Amino acid sequence: MKDTYYFSHDYNAKDDPKCVLLIEQLGLEGYGIFWVLIEILREQPEYKYPIALLPALARRFNSTYEKVKAVVTGYGLFKIENEQFFYSESLNNRMAVLMEKRRKRSLAGKLGNQARWGQIAIESQCDGKASLSKVKESKVNNIISIEIREKNFYQKVSEFKDTYHKEMLRAFYDYWTEKNPSGKKMRFEMQKTFELSKRLAYWKNNDKTPINKKDTYKGFKMLTIEEKNHVGVETKPIFIWTDENHKNYSMIRTDKEGREYFTKNGERIIL
Repeated sequence: MKDTYYFSHDYNAKDDPKCVLLIEQLGLEGYGIFWVLIEILREQPEYKYPIALLPALARRFNSTYEKVKAVVTGYGLFKIENEQFFYSESLNNRMAVLMEKRRKRSLAGKLGNQARWGQIAIESQCDGKASLSKVKESKVNNIISIEIREKNFYQKVSEFKDTYHKEMLRAFYDYWTEKNPSGKKMRFEMQKTFELSKRLAYWKNNDKTPINKKDTYKGFKMLTIEEKNHVGVETKPIFIWTDENHKNYSMIRTDKEGREYFTKNGERIIL
């Protein structure tokens, strides 16, 4: 049931002088008629009922019109409006209190929801400092288009270009910017947490993306050297970096982790 039509009921209502007289003259049948009428009024939108329908009520509840009319008009338990409707002032007061309590609870619930979901996290989700909830994300998405969010993600991934090779970063970017069926969110936005640095490190450990040496070494000078081995003399290409004045040079080397790098102005640059 959507509404059980609740209303408060004093346990000692029978001791009210009006009810005492009612019971004295009409017995418990009269007292029962009183509560049936109260329950019927509670079901009405404005808590009032047409007097013209009292005969129908009497037949419905196996009583007489005279007794029902006497309960309505003879004991001061109900008020008459324009000789057409009757209502209970006590019921109206009780319902006003009840509806006010419901209104306050509803308002408190709405304010609580606003406090819980209404704040938009300042930090981006991929910083790992704030994990946006589904509701927060939807509010952010209404403000920032997916194209801008994708561009922002690209810029953050690009910040790691000195740590990971370009092909790996491109594969990482393509995977995590895949759109959902509605086209409103990207894969990384649907994660509960997303700390970019840790995701990249994990991706690197499982990365099998082939490196395009031509693109990687673009801008470097290529030399050839001859190496003697058990088969003979082998010619191998090497790449070096040089500054604009061609005064500083650095050969591309491989570190213990298998990453290729060169030294620029005393700083190790990872390819």
